[in-house]
Amino acid sequence: MDVAREDIKVCDDTVHSFRYIGSWGGEKTAYVHNPINSYHFLRRLAHDFSSVQDALIDTFTKAVRENITFLRDGVGTPVEADVNGAAYALVRLQDTYDLAVDDLVEGDINGDKAVQELSAEDCLRLGEQSFHNLEFDLSNKWYNKGVELLRAKQPLTEDVLRKIDRVKKQEAHRNTLQNLVTHMIKSSDSVMDQFSGLGIPTSFLKQIYAEKDKDLCQIRQVDEYYRRLCRGEQLQAPEAYIGLKCGYVFGNSGYHRLMPFKAELIWPDPIVMVYHDVLSEVETELMKDITTPRLETTMVHSFTTHQVRKSLARIGKTAWISRGDDPRIDKILMRIEDMTGLTTTTSEDLHVLNYGIGGHYDTHVDFFDLHN
Repeated sequence: MDVAREDIKVCDDTVHSFRYIGSWGGEKTAYVHNPINSYHFLRRLAHDFSSVQDALIDTFTKAVRENITFLRDGVGTPVEADVNGAAYALVRLQDTYDLAVDDLVEGDINGDKAVQELSAEDCLRLGEQSFHNLEFDLSNKWYNKGVELLRAKQPLTEDVLRKIDRVKKQEAHRNTLQNLVTHMIKSSDSVMDQFSGLGIPTSFLKQIYAEKDKDLCQIRQVDEYYRRLCRGEQLQAPEAYIGLKCGYVFGNSGYHRLMPFKAELIWPDPIVMVYHDVLSEVETELMKDITTPRLETTMVHSFTTHQVRKSLARIGKTAWISRGDDPRIDKILMRIEDMTGLTTTTSEDLHVLNYGIGGHYDTHVDFFDLHN
């Protein structure tokens, strides 16, 4: 009887948790646009369905169990790696926008409220993900918040006390690992390359530690510019934008005198232009249809070995479209040539990216130190 009650409780808790989505006041598709909602949704799909399946062992629930199995296997529900990715997305969001831990726990992202707060277990997961991604200060904040929420639980059961004790005992191990990794990065070229932002050559990273007063200041300044741009802040004084303009340009084709391009000059020296409405919706969907089956984990080049590998600095999926893949793609390439006056025969293939939940690319430079 106790087992039956526990199974019923598992199913009831799962149904109750999904009712949070029904309480969302906006568009249903906008629900997952809130990163905290996305995290909760992925966590439930990855964890709760398994618990429900285990609870539905009775013959009378066979059909329901089969439906859940079909949903997981046929559609492809999230796995643990997806939940961890969503957790790290929250950490990066917190770091970039300087969000307080308490606000995130309450589900508040700059006034945009999620429908459910973060639990103690969620905080511990965020602490773990922060640590794995070398965000040591943030990791400590999340672990401390998780312990605080655990201690606030009433009554304090033996299970909760054991969990608190385990987290506190792990703190010494985390501190040891933090010191070890920091020392290794500073003292070894190969390890530094593994943990660097991977957009900056190792030869330059070494100078950070040899000439801290100069280069570390530069690195911090670039990083601050990156974060301010992410936050939509203006970096230049208003007078710097005097003379910037937008208008219609014809390019190198007489045809486009009838259908000119919309061009915006966003910086004069070096010239940086943005062309608007270059692709139609049909062409955009075409490119998505071609590249979706080709999407693979985005890789970066090592500046010491020039080999490609995964990186914490760049998280997403990438696909390429080449000339000849589709006649309509060739027309797009011709349009780019008419628009810019440049040739596409020696350029990179068209590059399509999907950053998904938690995807990003750190500030970086696109060049290789071929002499080292």
